[in-house]
Amino acid sequence: MKNKRLVVEVADSRMVASKTARGEAYAVMVIIASWIVFGILSYLK
Repeated sequence: MKNKRLVVEVADSRMVASKTARGEAYAVMVIIASWIVFGILSYLK
């Protein structure tokens, strides 16, 4: 039973790590996109 619980914990930690990594990449993409939009708007002015 202990081994099964350990495997589940490892799988959960891996899932959480991948989710946070994905979230960080998404946040970086959003920041870059907002900077590009801001640059285009300021350039058009």
